[in-house]
Amino acid sequence: MEPFWESWYIDSCLGTGSYGSVYKVYKSEFGKRFYSALKVISIPKSEAEEREILSEYQDAQSASEYLYEISQDIFKEIQIMEELRGKTNIVSFEDHKIIKKPKGIGYFVLIRMELLTDLNEYIKTHDLTETMLVKLGLDLCTALSICEKRNIIHRDIKPANIFVSVDGDFKLGDFGIARRLEGLQTGLSVKGTYNYMAPEVYRGEAYDARVDIYSLGMVMYYYLNEKHAPFIPTSRKIVHSEDKEEALRQRFQGEQIPNPVKGSLDLNAAVLKACEFNRENRYKNADEFYQALSKILTLDDAILMKHEFEIQIKRNSEDVQEKNELNKQDLFKTEFIKGITQEMERIDASTGTYMDWTKEDGMTQEPFLVDENNEVSSLFQDEPSNVTQLEASNRKVKRICFIGIFFFLILIVIKPQRIVGSVIDLVQKIFVDDESKDLYDPSATDVRLDGKKLKD
Repeated sequence: MEPFWESWYIDSCLGTGSYGSVYKVYKSEFGKRFYSALKVISIPKSEAEEREILSEYQDAQSASEYLYEISQDIFKEIQIMEELRGKTNIVSFEDHKIIKKPKGIGYFVLIRMELLTDLNEYIKTHDLTETMLVKLGLDLCTALSICEKRNIIHRDIKPANIFVSVDGDFKLGDFGIARRLEGLQTGLSVKGTYNYMAPEVYRGEAYDARVDIYSLGMVMYYYLNEKHAPFIPTSRKIVHSEDKEEALRQRFQGEQIPNPVKGSLDLNAAVLKACEFNRENRYKNADEFYQALSKILTLDDAILMKHEFEIQIKRNSEDVQEKNELNKQDLFKTEFIKGITQEMERIDASTGTYMDWTKEDGMTQEPFLVDENNEVSSLFQDEPSNVTQLEASNRKVKRICFIGIFFFLILIVIKPQRIVGSVIDLVQKIFVDDESKDLYDPSATDVRLDGKKLKD
């Protein structure tokens, strides 16, 4: 199988969006696999959109130049991601590549990032308790504080852009529509997700970093309100489009957002302050929001949260160890089948031993070296130091084989009445020591053993 990009191979597809897909990719070095997430963005996103762009321009060259400008804008977004590389609570950017499409017009943008679990997938197997939700708020406030210092406004904070690491840390990702601002700028386009969007962004007014505080507050409100937006009754399991439109109208017109159905008084107050319609009534910056959330955590909550994450880390470590053990067993079986013939020849030639294949070890069947004391050692461990014992065992086996062959010949060429005497004579010559030879006399008419007479 050819690598998809350089030395990276596709493992599986993690998800597909409007402009591309995200894949789980891996590469192997020294027998170990390393995983990353690869986002593939198509510009334009489909053949239908390509035809629409071509119809709007006079020729293909003009359309291609337009798409080139878009790719340059995305490259600037990638530069922002590079500035945030390695920062706490922000998804780590690792590499990128922009490729012109071999057919038609447009480009493919490849962005490789650290492999994480998105929040929507995470809560399928984990309870998002109040303590965990406060932890989410604290971690994302840390990320937003870093962005503020670089004049970066994310403008699209939502559950799909929040990720969880194996250590239980929440991270902000997908800066695909983020903009670096040189001073305060105006947002002329409506971007982001309506459910979490600040009113000033929706109305196309000037905005600042407080729009991200608003969106983070709306995310926390969503989970405190049993996954329902403000002004939508939590008793409704099915929410129709007209209900959503009415709820958005109420929120964007400045009606007071009701308390969520869950959460402590302090947490609800902090979240509602972040979601104030008038931005002057919100937290001034992410650090101020962070301080408000940190006061909600009691010492017991902090200890419990630390304990929960330690359990999660231990569970993840055990899963990794189990996976590594299975990989070792698969590697062993592959290497064993590949080299067993050479190993047999090497062992037989160097030690003269034979192999016993009757012992199984877990999922694999190992060859073992057997010595004269019936003790075994793995073929892939160090060879026994006492080689003379192994050689003696081999000689004894050869003697027994020789006796069997000779006995068969006797049955064919010697009279039956002489078989017993011949076999006894053969055994006596091979195994009986000199001291016991006088107990047997072939010329005598009877045989005495320990002084007792035996009949012919």
